Formats: sequence, C-alpha cells, structure tokens
Amino acid sequence: MCHEVGALCEAYKRGRTVVASVCVVRSEPDAAFWILSPCGLCQERLFAYGPDVEVAVPEPDDVTRYRMMPLRALQPHWWARVFADEPWPYPSQAGQEG
Repeated sequence: MCHEVGALCEAYKRGRTVVASVCVVRSEPDAAFWILSPCGLCQERLFAYGPDVEVAVPEPDDVTRYRMMPLRALQPHWWARVFADEPWPYPSQAGQEG
C-alpha cells in the first residue's frame, strides 16, 4: 500500500479533513529524499476530500524539490466531473475538526 493510506485512514477515524499530501521517499539510507506525486489510487482516495486538496509534485529538474498543486490541476479530467449534479464526489467535510 502507498504511504497515504495510513494517514487517510487516521484522518477518517478522527473525523479530520485532509488538506494536503506529500510523499517523501529515498532509495537507500544515505540517499537524498525524493518527492513522489500521488499514484492514481491515492488520487482517488484524496478526491474524497475534494478537488482542492493540495498535493506535492516533484520539480522536473530536481526530484528532491517540490511544488504544491490542487488535485483538480493534477488530474483535470477526473471521471467524477461527468456527474455535474452530484457533490464533488461527496459532501464537503469542511469544518469537521475532531
């Protein structure tokens, strides 16, 4: 499983809103840290919190640096946008701080 799953489960359990996600990895103990954008499955999981969740994406020339962007920019053609009459994709969880 991806690194986001544990944090997302904990946020759900505590009734918290997810506002951002950053995946930091390294290949060897003394290697530099790399930034990975969320995989497709994790994007789906993060979309439960809305299209404005900020995710880290690596800089093209240096994967040890990153910038933040909303999910809607990372995946502008997300399938649930077809259902315009439905909430995105679930009712807002804003303000559900626990």
